[in-house]
Formats: sequence, structure tokens, C-alpha cells
Amino acid sequence: MTTEQQNAIAILPQFVINRAGEKVKFERAKIENAIKKAADETGEFGIETARRLTASVLKVLIYRNNNHTPLIEDIQDIVEQV
Repeated sequence: MTTEQQNAIAILPQFVINRAGEKVKFERAKIENAIKKAADETGEFGIETARRLTASVLKVLIYRNNNHTPLIEDIQDIVEQV
């Protein structure tokens, strides 16, 4: 893992606020799985594109992370935008 990747991981949120209003652990795999699922359902793109889209979502999260815990809806909005 490069230093840049390690720094990015450190900047990602540690937690998110789920739809029930609970603070839960942030899991990047859930974002990737949701994007993969959409890809499988639509057939519009494959796994590599899903991974690139996940990376884009994470970059936006890092950019927007002002030391606050994001809402799951905010992450969903980012996924829809990328």
C-alpha cells in the first residue's frame, strides 16, 4: 500500500449515520457491493468499472470529510452522482 493510499484511508470517515439514526462503522465494501449489484442488474458495466466508481465515491468522501460523520443518504447521493 502506498503512502498516498494510507493517507486516504486515514481521512475516510470512521463512522456513518444509518437510516435509523445510529452511528455505525464505515465500510467501503458496502459501497463497492452496492455499485456491483447495480452493474449486475443493469448489465451496463463490469467489475473494473464498479471498482473505479467506488474509488471516485471515496475521493469525494475524502474531499467532503470535514471531520464530521456523514449520513448514509449523503453517501448514496455521491454514488448516484458518480
